[in-house]
Amino acid sequence: MKVVAYLILFFYGGVVDAPFVEAKSLQVSPPAYYWRIKTPGSLAQLPVPVKVTNDSFKSRSYTVRFKTAAEIGAKDEPGFKTLSRKDWLSTSAVEFTLEPGKSGGPKVFALIPDQPENYGKKWLVYLQIKEKPPRNDQFALACYPKIYLEVPWKKKK
Repeated sequence: MKVVAYLILFFYGGVVDAPFVEAKSLQVSPPAYYWRIKTPGSLAQLPVPVKVTNDSFKSRSYTVRFKTAAEIGAKDEPGFKTLSRKDWLSTSAVEFTLEPGKSGGPKVFALIPDQPENYGKKWLVYLQIKEKPPRNDQFALACYPKIYLEVPWKKKK
């Protein structure tokens, strides 16, 4: 019985091919943002910063994109429409790197056109923070915090 257990451990160690396995960890906070755009037609910055934490043992690079619910397999939220005009949103960086144990993240901006059809709207979009896997890695982690955008009705003068 001891020989069989030894062979299993030896084979398992050969598959892993390392004395330890690194546990990857990606944290993005907060998980959702509620953003009220007070002045359409002017550039607005997301008031709460996106905080990405690299809890890995190595430096990691990340990409930043905007995604719709359909693109990530999520359901639509009641009362919010999908923001199909992702070109209204931008970030300070589409790629960034964090050292082990460090936090950081891109700034997020919106430029909603000052047009009557954009007032009184509520939209939902997801911010994709995705790890760029090192060569020979087979998977990458990604987080999708929600961004709820609201443009209130225009006040009559």
